[in-house]
Amino acid sequence: MSYSQWKNNVEAELSRAKEARESGNEGQARVCARRAAGTIIREYFDRQGTDTQGMSAYDLIQTLQDQPEISVESREILSHLVQRVAPGGVLSGGIDLIADANKLSQALHLE
Repeated sequence: MSYSQWKNNVEAELSRAKEARESGNEGQARVCARRAAGTIIREYFDRQGTDTQGMSAYDLIQTLQDQPEISVESREILSHLVQRVAPGGVLSGGIDLIADANKLSQALHLE
C-alpha cells in the first residue's frame, strides 16, 4: 500500500473515532482507534515483508507485541490497545487510545 493510502486509512479511522467520542460512544471510539493501529501495524509488517493477510487489528497488535525489536514506547502503546475495559466502559489510568494510535506510526518509525 502506498504511503498516502495507509495514512489516509489511518486518518479516516481516527476521524471516526473522534466523532464517536464526541457522540458519547467511547466503545466505538476504541474500536476505530484499534483499527487505525491495525492499519499502522500492517504497514510496518508489509515494509518488513511479513505476510499479514487475514489478520485482524487485534491479531496484528498481539503479534507486534511479541517482536523483540519493538521499542519500550511502542510496547506501552500496544499494551494500552489490548487492555480490557473496566466496568462502565472506561480504560484505567486515563488511557486515550486515539492519542496512542496517533503516536504509533512515529514510534514504529513509519513517518
